[in-house]
Amino acid sequence: MKKFFKTAMVCALLMLAVSVFAFAAQPAHGSYIGQEKAVQIAIEYLGGNATVVEVEQELNKRVPKYEIKLIDADYKYEVEVHAQTGEVIDFEKKKLKIKNVN
Repeated sequence: MKKFFKTAMVCALLMLAVSVFAFAAQPAHGSYIGQEKAVQIAIEYLGGNATVVEVEQELNKRVPKYEIKLIDADYKYEVEVHAQTGEVIDFEKKKLKIKNVN
């Protein structure tokens, strides 16, 4: 009976420790930089000459991020900004395809 009790206590403590660790790994409320700051970071990353077309937030992913789509006269861009650190974590640049209307 004592062995069962000790095993049950060890299991309960282990489960408690895992729960506390999982809770601590969650971002604190309000710890995200916000869409406005993410857009500012993306525009500055491109040198300030692009226009924002779309902003998506993916905060429930393993890596929380904002995905900002922008365009300028020649290119379309996609900039991913880490939602907690503000670091640019991915960047894509593609030439715009302009169709002739003639």
